[in-house]
Amino acid sequence: PERMNAISPEMYALIIRYIGEAEVDPAVRCLVLTGAGRAFCAGIDTGAMAAASAAAESGAGVATPQAKSALSDLVASTEALRKRQDAVGLRLHQMNKPTIAIINGHAIGAGFAMALACDMRVMSENAVISTGFGRLGLAGDGGATYWLTKMVPSGIARELCFTSDNIPAERAKSLGIANRVFPAETLTAQGMEFALQFAKGPTTIYGKMKENLNNSWFMSPKQALDSEATNMGLSRLTNDYQEAIRAYREKRPPEYTGT
Repeated sequence: PERMNAISPEMYALIIRYIGEAEVDPAVRCLVLTGAGRAFCAGIDTGAMAAASAAAESGAGVATPQAKSALSDLVASTEALRKRQDAVGLRLHQMNKPTIAIINGHAIGAGFAMALACDMRVMSENAVISTGFGRLGLAGDGGATYWLTKMVPSGIARELCFTSDNIPAERAKSLGIANRVFPAETLTAQGMEFALQFAKGPTTIYGKMKENLNNSWFMSPKQALDSEATNMGLSRLTNDYQEAIRAYREKRPPEYTGT
């Protein structure tokens, strides 16, 4: 918290571990990602990144052992980044249960990318978001450029990436990036109330809905409709579907078990 939750390698390892545990635990029916203290996440720990960059520059040169080592390090770091992106952003996006980011403060760079990967975003009225990468001379990672182009018009996505401007909560909501904006003093309570409705919902069916929505990004209309038909049939086999039918007949709210 004292470093605005800047991401260190140790933090990445824990994030990956906890997301993995939540994904397979049937008792977890909605995953909420939020920050401790005054920020959501300020992105990668720039102190650690600067040290790594200085080490790389010290090996600069042509046809030297140092240059070969720098190239090897680049290949290794790129592969490590791919694995982190798969284990964090892609998993949040594809997880067969709802994922919600409660953005309590600054969400910058890789922190912003994690929030974008979630199904929905709830923001404090005092929070700001930013791609941040342009300020550091970086192209961006964590899926930020990908998720943005699925949420906002192309020109807006380019503006947010190129400028790295801080975007306040109300503009984020007007752009469709934030689903809800709450007062700072009630954010946690209202954000968790928002999440609770999904935690009490038909979890397995939410997973099928997510699959349909995600498929629509890359499938042809025929493929997407075929997939919808399959998932519609599978959803009828769930306990929650049977409960929804009973509740409708009995004129009462359904009590889902997530199965």
